[in-house]
Amino acid sequence: MRGAIRDTLILAKLIQMEESVLLVKKHLPESFEEFLDMGLIKDGI
Repeated sequence: MRGAIRDTLILAKLIQMEESVLLVKKHLPESFEEFLDMGLIKDGI
């Protein structure tokens, strides 16, 4: 039973990571120049 719970938690985390990557990908600018124009600082947002 313990293995099933662990597997479920791992699967849930993988799904969350996939959703996060898709969200970031959806909102990335089209070009590097557009990215630079966003004015983000180097060490974080």
